[in-house]
Amino acid sequence: METTIQVQSATINGNFCNIKTVDGKQVTVIIDKCPKLMEVIKAAQDVPYSLKGNMAEKNGKSFLWEPKPPQAPKRLFNGQPKNEKLILAQTCVKSACELHAEKGGSTATKVEDVLATADSLFAWCMIKAEI
Repeated sequence: METTIQVQSATINGNFCNIKTVDGKQVTVIIDKCPKLMEVIKAAQDVPYSLKGNMAEKNGKSFLWEPKPPQAPKRLFNGQPKNEKLILAQTCVKSACELHAEKGGSTATKVEDVLATADSLFAWCMIKAEI
């Protein structure tokens, strides 16, 4: 959870920075994991100053981490678009074959009918993927 704390004092101790806040809490920053927070701490001239980060509690201790940058929305397709479209097309052909087989299609069912159904399924999936 992103939090802003008011720092009263900060002491660097090895790989840790122990912070005392204005309201008396003790917060630890792990230096090598949070270089941006350390830049702010080292550059601070006046106390109290604000420090923004994600607060976490572990074993009764409070830790402050760098805020995570906003993430782009997840794509429906996570790999190479060409490969994923190919996989989708193959899946649609398989589904179309199964659909025609369930409808009592004989071996005389035209390949064109199966492919037309597969094209329809593929188009529908692509429309849904754009949302």
